[in-house]
Amino acid sequence: GQILGEGRDYLSTAWWISVLPGALIFLITLSMSILGDALRDRLEEGILKSVPLTAVIGDRSRRVPGTTNISFDYIEGEGFVIAMDLRGIACSTGAACSSGSLEPSHVLTAIGRREQARTSIRFSLGRFNTSEDIDDALQILPPVVEQLRSLSPHYKKSAIAV
Repeated sequence: GQILGEGRDYLSTAWWISVLPGALIFLITLSMSILGDALRDRLEEGILKSVPLTAVIGDRSRRVPGTTNISFDYIEGEGFVIAMDLRGIACSTGAACSSGSLEPSHVLTAIGRREQARTSIRFSLGRFNTSEDIDDALQILPPVVEQLRSLSPHYKKSAIAV
């Protein structure tokens, strides 16, 4: 009886030792996902409120955590990415798998959203992003969009027509 009891205690301890790291990783990943979504949602809402002629691309409830794709009418994505990079904000015109490319999103192009593919920007938030990062981005982004739109002859025509 003594040996069985000791065996159970040992197995119980071994089981916890083997399960605990996985459970902790799951909980940490879940909490980072929730925090990433909260930061992403705050970034989206801030952009939509402060920058006219913007739209979130895709389903707002079923998507990858911490990632958003926003279309900014009357800007060229490449110029936006460069302008934001010069101000310390990383973003992309394409999917994560084409990171570093200035080409428009092949996914949006493939589904017939060629114009939005040229004006959409992907923002990806990670575990090291903070609320202060979102504040900084929301301070920097609107003047960048306005500057780029001021260079667009289409934006000026559209503003005059309204």
